[in-house]
Amino acid sequence: MGRLRGALLGLLFIPFVTGASEVVKSSVALDSGIYSVDVLVRIEAPLEVVFQAITDYDRLTEINASIIESYIVETQGADRYRVFTRVKFCVLFFCKQIRQVQDIVEYGPALIKATILPELSDFESGSASWNLIVADNVTYMQFSTEVDPSFWVPPLVGTWLLEREMTKQVRETAMYIEQKVGTAAN
Repeated sequence: MGRLRGALLGLLFIPFVTGASEVVKSSVALDSGIYSVDVLVRIEAPLEVVFQAITDYDRLTEINASIIESYIVETQGADRYRVFTRVKFCVLFFCKQIRQVQDIVEYGPALIKATILPELSDFESGSASWNLIVADNVTYMQFSTEVDPSFWVPPLVGTWLLEREMTKQVRETAMYIEQKVGTAAN
């Protein structure tokens, strides 16, 4: 949350994991230096399990291999948290550790919104949301973020690489959750 997790919220890895999760759609746009990312993924798990996994802020490293550190900095009230994440971001030969502090608000078991604190992060600005929807006995997770990185992103291929890597990140998280459900059922 991640990452480019949340962003570039929690980015970039390449593990091999099997699962029924499916990226339904993804897109990345760049406008005036701000990246907008949207990824919709289908997860074979109950909404409650998905919500619990993505809001266990002290254990986000278990959800995604690129998240190398995560913890709650401060609990700001019911369903409000300040969360720190450190993500290893790699694209081709370029690798960087990205730090991010976000104020996160949980709006019930289906919506989470986060705002990046630029003074504590490697971003000029940013926000993210996770919207969970149940349909046909599966959970769909819509992840959306807008970020203005304060670090260099390769020009020309930046949006293509970002979409590719963010899609991998969201799918990795979905597969982790599905594996968790499968393990619990056995």
